[in-house]
Amino acid sequence: MDKTSQVIVTTSWDDGHPMDLKVADLLSEFDMQGTFYVASNNRERAVMGTPDILALSNYFEIGAHSMTHPDLRRLNGQDLENEIGGSKSELEGVIGTPVHMFCYPKGKHNRRVRDAVVNAGFIGARTTREFFLNTGPDPWQMVTTIMGGPLPRFIRLRHEMITGNWQGLKVLGRRGFSTSWVELACALFEEVLKTGGVWHMWSHSWQIDELNLWDDLKVVLDTVAHREGVSYRTNGQLIGELAKNHTID
Repeated sequence: MDKTSQVIVTTSWDDGHPMDLKVADLLSEFDMQGTFYVASNNRERAVMGTPDILALSNYFEIGAHSMTHPDLRRLNGQDLENEIGGSKSELEGVIGTPVHMFCYPKGKHNRRVRDAVVNAGFIGARTTREFFLNTGPDPWQMVTTIMGGPLPRFIRLRHEMITGNWQGLKVLGRRGFSTSWVELACALFEEVLKTGGVWHMWSHSWQIDELNLWDDLKVVLDTVAHREGVSYRTNGQLIGELAKNHTID
């Protein structure tokens, strides 16, 4: 997304855990939108039942997150296709509408995995790269602004160095490598208000619950919600609108 005076807020939530329903209630309370990426047969954690996924789809976007939440880079051929395309087909059977967005499990992907997502018919795919105030130039490698939850400073720093995210390192440097995710999330939102662009927070509802971060989440949502001139979108709406307006390179 090119630099623009428009400000867009979006959120996304990975894995399809039952606590997604509590997140959805909070988003509704603050009149915000979100995309919930569901791994239908997640081997690592509990997943919402079919009735809950269907109910959630009436108000929010449901995205695919693979079938079993594997490292997709380790799969080939039909196995890779089944994880990606199978997730899309299964969720579409549940909600009765097209599933447009994909999210790479744990953000792990390569060019081959990215191309498989494109071939499966998704209009975009979200990564775990953070500290961006845009979507990035590739809709199938959508970047984010911040992961909602506490991370030690050295882990955030290491992640940005490994991924070669020099913009992210600059943002961290300007903000003093703050260890408070709430402070950092709010500061990045204030920055996007000044410059224009996209503020995108992603997280896991199960992590918010396990660490009892509900009050922190409310502080962040209260900061970014109900702002004049700010558009609140799902991931799919955002990617679709930017593609239509030719603001994705």
